[in-house]
Amino acid sequence: MKLHQQYGHVVRISPKKLLISDKDMITQILAKDDMPKADLYLSFQMDNNPTMHDTIDKAFHKTRRRVVSPAFAIRYLATMEPLMHEKMQIMVDKVTKTIELANANGTKYAEMDLWKLLQHLTLDIIGSTAFGTDFNMIKTGSHPLPDRINSRLKYSSFLIMFPMISRHIPKHMDPYLVSFMTKVIEERITSGKRRQDILQILIDTQKAESVEDRLAIAEMINEVIIYLVAGSETSSNTIGFTIVELLKHPEAMAKLRQEIDDLEFEDEKTLFQHSQLKALPYLNAVISETMRLYPVATAGLQRKTYTDITLAGKLAVPENTTFVCNMFASQTHPDYWHVADKFLPERWLDSAYPEPTLDAYYPFSAGSRGCIGKNFAYQEMRLCIATIFKYFDIKPISLSMEKVKDTRQYVTLTIRGNSFNVHISKRETKH
Repeated sequence: MKLHQQYGHVVRISPKKLLISDKDMITQILAKDDMPKADLYLSFQMDNNPTMHDTIDKAFHKTRRRVVSPAFAIRYLATMEPLMHEKMQIMVDKVTKTIELANANGTKYAEMDLWKLLQHLTLDIIGSTAFGTDFNMIKTGSHPLPDRINSRLKYSSFLIMFPMISRHIPKHMDPYLVSFMTKVIEERITSGKRRQDILQILIDTQKAESVEDRLAIAEMINEVIIYLVAGSETSSNTIGFTIVELLKHPEAMAKLRQEIDDLEFEDEKTLFQHSQLKALPYLNAVISETMRLYPVATAGLQRKTYTDITLAGKLAVPENTTFVCNMFASQTHPDYWHVADKFLPERWLDSAYPEPTLDAYYPFSAGSRGCIGKNFAYQEMRLCIATIFKYFDIKPISLSMEKVKDTRQYVTLTIRGNSFNVHISKRETKH
């Protein structure tokens, strides 16, 4: 049952915690009043080292965001596109070989775990673009670092679910993560070689004029680990849910494929450039609609007020109240969205009527704590989706389509079992 069908726009969870789905209240909390994050985020901090993601100190966040923001500038992201292309091509080659093996055995379609493939792709991309490390997840399917990161995600979920227990548990960074990342950073520094990636931006802070702008190695490690999690898990799951919805709506898949097929590769390249994809109306509509129905933070974003306030001019709230801004309820509420539960990319096109309710839509949060990796995510998702549908034909498997309905919220929204098999073949059209 949808949350908004069971409750109203404001639900009291406890005397000092409110669940909010009212769009005007959420906008005030996240953007207009720009409230600080709630104490829950302290559960993410390891060894008492806050990161830009988990700090509740607004001044610390402002300084840290200013220091690392050059790594996420659109112009800088453009220089990372060749690294993304490299991993995309490895993915295309891997899938093609799997299909050819199936063909040799007399089967047109190969069966593949699409969910795992996408996770491996985005991990390889973030490993390369964030700190110049090749995980080779697509080729080998395993690497110790991502496995340790996944364990940390599950551990963080436990701490979030049981805050009374969490506050009494020491939170230390995994020694393997510390050792691995320390080696990567020290080798980069001692080599004197520069690389166009996020890690280089962090290393360069050590030469900043202001002492507070200089990141110690421990701080770099914590920040990079956050990027690894946020830059892989969130993107791969969103791409996965996009393909799930397109399989359920073949008419939408056909429209997207036609839009992609109408593009020509530039200069005899075999992959699209992001400059070709970023303005494609239906591709962007499909991504926007997926993020509406499957927000990363389905469990909500928590903020806290330290003064008495009135929300949206209609709800008086005392100080020290925690708000859980429920994006899922707001983004699927019939008060705000026409046929709210339906996957309808057309609602995002210029000709759409009614127009989308943008102030009830928070895929990357809002305010000063909005996702710094937004442009990175869009670039990665557009390139990946366009590449897959240009080269491959995907067919659903009934049992998998039934299983994928069972979603789970850990730190990010995913599916139970972390697996989604599909039938996949090479496109028969001319590329």
